[in-house]
Amino acid sequence: MKNYWLYFVLILSIMSVPAFAQWDFSLSTDHSYDSNPFRLADAQASYVAGLDGRIAYNSNLLSISYNGSYNFFDRFSDRNYYWHQVALFHNFKSSEIGAFINQRINNPLYNVYDYSSYNLYATILYQAAGFNYRWYNQLSVDSYSQLSELNNVNFYTGMRVNKSYESATSVIFNSGLTYKKYTNQNIVTSTSSSSMGSGMQQGGHGWHDNDGMFAGPGSGQYLNLETPSVINLEWSLRLAQSVWKRAGLALQYNGSYNLSSQNRNVIGLTDVTESTIYDDPTGFNAQGIGVEFTWILPAGITWKSAYYYTSKNYINQGIYDSTDQYIESTARRDFRSSSWSHISRRFSLSKKIAFTPTLRFRWLDNHSNSYYYDYSMSSLNLSLNFDF
Repeated sequence: MKNYWLYFVLILSIMSVPAFAQWDFSLSTDHSYDSNPFRLADAQASYVAGLDGRIAYNSNLLSISYNGSYNFFDRFSDRNYYWHQVALFHNFKSSEIGAFINQRINNPLYNVYDYSSYNLYATILYQAAGFNYRWYNQLSVDSYSQLSELNNVNFYTGMRVNKSYESATSVIFNSGLTYKKYTNQNIVTSTSSSSMGSGMQQGGHGWHDNDGMFAGPGSGQYLNLETPSVINLEWSLRLAQSVWKRAGLALQYNGSYNLSSQNRNVIGLTDVTESTIYDDPTGFNAQGIGVEFTWILPAGITWKSAYYYTSKNYINQGIYDSTDQYIESTARRDFRSSSWSHISRRFSLSKKIAFTPTLRFRWLDNHSNSYYYDYSMSSLNLSLNFDF
């Protein structure tokens, strides 16, 4: 809670500073009811709120920004956490270079989710043969305070190619390659169980809390931790078409493939908007399809809706049955359906101040052959964003 008040005071201080042309500020708040915020097989609902702020200073030489957010769970205050980012960047005529640091800070009982990430990136834009190209490169160092087994250095390089046609059709192709090298190599394969106790306790490599709500499966497992490195390839193809004057439809296909056929898995942690720990994107092979619809309604109202279906085959990860037994010989497989819809409108209060309310609905249904990852959720969210 201390981080929340420090952040709130910082935002109030910024709001009292004269807004010169080179400064950008934004402040937003989110309020939602989520039927299953931690993606548990036995769902437990909660009211969820967030406070987010951004400060940016832009100049011809160097730009700097600070983003911060505090996330609050009404029924599970021990799961509240703070996330922030500091970024430096410089724009050239057709490129950008920069650096940023991300950090997540949790309450002591859940500091297993604490991490820091240090990143350098470079983007190059160019055109050739009527196509637009964006080449993006990023070098990252990820450090987990309680999960040193996952500390790594990784490099990502990706290319986006897009082209628009007179028929109001756009084609966008993305591809990317990730190489991840784990810095802690003195790890052996292990399987260990944990038991319920007082507070958040580590038993072997498993994690639980004392409210009857598991922080993850009953037998928290670390599997194949001797994996030294991972190479992962991802790609997507998006086709967008204007269906009438102020409406558009987009179809998208996504794919991901682990070229190494190996991965370090941490099993026993629930989703708290932290996919890198909970559901490492290099830890499975996946294919997905989706459709999105956008409509600019009268009075400047924007409506967007989407549906996606994804199939995932996990690397070196077994399954749990309903009796809490871990079966290593059967590979985990998930089939996920998700849908979201939101409606928003931007109101200009002055030349420098704008206010945007957004109403969102989200639904997710994840079918898995592993008991603890078979879950569903829905949420209704209202967010208010101020730019000044």
